[in-house]
Amino acid sequence: DLARLAALGDVHRFDPQRDASDTFAARLDAADVVLTCWGSRKIEPGDVAGRTRPLLVAHAAGSVRPVADRDTLSETVRLTQSAAAMAPAVAQFALALIVLALR
Repeated sequence: DLARLAALGDVHRFDPQRDASDTFAARLDAADVVLTCWGSRKIEPGDVAGRTRPLLVAHAAGSVRPVADRDTLSETVRLTQSAAAMAPAVAQFALALIVLALR
């Protein structure tokens, strides 16, 4: 998947365990799209303050609360998530666990 993303443009990975947090806002400023998932660093309003270019934050999980809040969103910062795509699999797994527990 990373190779497919790299075919579309420059891909830079930010690892909060390894990379300095003081470079996060500068890296966001250089990005057009940010892909987040569980454990990603929260994007604070100060990280995107003064941004003039559009930024899409694509969250590869359900709830976006750990990644951004309403104060972070603006005319230039948009957020999407994958809850609708994940919902059928989550429901099927929950039903399977219920059946397993009844057994």
